[in-house]
Amino acid sequence: MDWRALGAVAVALALATSAAAQPAGAGHLSHLLNDTDLLLFAGERVTVKLTPDGRLALVSAVRADPAEALPPKPGRRLAPGTGDPLAQVAEGAISLLMGPQGDATVLKVENGTSKAFDYRAVLLSQVGPTQTGEPVTVCTVLPLLPGYESWAGRHAKAMRLSHFTPRDTNEVVCPQPPSPQSAPSKPTVPPKS
Repeated sequence: MDWRALGAVAVALALATSAAAQPAGAGHLSHLLNDTDLLLFAGERVTVKLTPDGRLALVSAVRADPAEALPPKPGRRLAPGTGDPLAQVAEGAISLLMGPQGDATVLKVENGTSKAFDYRAVLLSQVGPTQTGEPVTVCTVLPLLPGYESWAGRHAKAMRLSHFTPRDTNEVVCPQPPSPQSAPSKPTVPPKS
């Protein structure tokens, strides 16, 4: 047995494992623009903590299958003990995943907090220093449940999510978005590692 070859394999495996478990933002495009705005790219699952005053703290950003943003298919039976209908996110955290579905952009928001919250979303078809966004309607996300949004006929590479506001009631509202505006004037390139 060649111990050097075995050692090289062990080092390569350790590096690959380390790369897969990198801290939030390392090697990922999704990131916080500030403590209230999140830039979310398709195919990345971002988990944040939400404070009572609407501020965000990034917990993780990892690659994920964009198809996981789709709601479960109706009528599909699950074996007993599998498929929890409640949010699959740590207590007190919010997980967001965006992806394409045919001609639509979809978003899955899993709310692991004890309160419902409202937020705003802007779909971004181009990402960079000069980008314009399309504000879209989003609905209240209820506590301890996943929420799903879908925007037919709209293709987005990323979304800017902001104005996270915890609610004291579970009343679901879906307000019209503010008028179209230029999405962030600040550059939105990923932070340097």
